[in-house]
Amino acid sequence: MMEMVIIEVLDRRVDYHSRTLVAEMVIITQSSS
Repeated sequence: MMEMVIIEVLDRRVDYHSRTLVAEMVIITQSSS
């Protein structure tokens, strides 16, 4: 659930490309666990 909050905050503060990188990192993290 924490990931969703982080993405929501980033969605308001950083540009599209940065959000995409974070989203990819989150997906990788979820796949690892």
